[in-house]
Amino acid sequence: MPDLILKPQSTISKFQNDFEGVNVAAKENVAIVSMSPPHGKKKSLSERVVTAFKTELPAVGDSTTSTMTSLRILGMQQDQFFLLFDYKGANAVEEISKKLGDTAYLTDQSDSWVTISVSGPKARTALQQISPVDLDPSVFGKGAVARTMIENLGTIIVCEGADKFLLFSPRSSAESFIYGLETSIRNCHSTEKIRHS
Repeated sequence: MPDLILKPQSTISKFQNDFEGVNVAAKENVAIVSMSPPHGKKKSLSERVVTAFKTELPAVGDSTTSTMTSLRILGMQQDQFFLLFDYKGANAVEEISKKLGDTAYLTDQSDSWVTISVSGPKARTALQQISPVDLDPSVFGKGAVARTMIENLGTIIVCEGADKFLLFSPRSSAESFIYGLETSIRNCHSTEKIRHS
């Protein structure tokens, strides 16, 4: 019997769609590692992060980026962080563990989430119509992070820049999330055209 090698394949692989002023695209090869400090070791973890990645642990609702790698750290809640970085493989935790040692508890979340990029001059306006989070730049600026619901599905929003966002939603409902997101963006455009007609 021949040896068979099974490879994971996303149902939204290579997905991309351009709307008027909004681009929606799936991002592949993004590792997501959950990180928490052991009891009483947050200071040790913070110091190790600075040494290993040349960045700091963010406050809840904020994120920081490494000057050395593609790494972004999300402040999800008290003593819980998500580490995002470009990575193709099945050993994301090991890659971080090499840098942080025993200063953190690490769990690979990569297969649990889909990563969607939403960008363009109308991206913020479109997302504001479908998200209960206040996305005004004065409130939700570059680096901001929020847990919310979009189309009744749990979502994490990260602001990468003035017109650039990352959305994370459970992989199990990825197709429904994409469908709802696109439908909402189309409806926003239709409403905008009616207001200006």
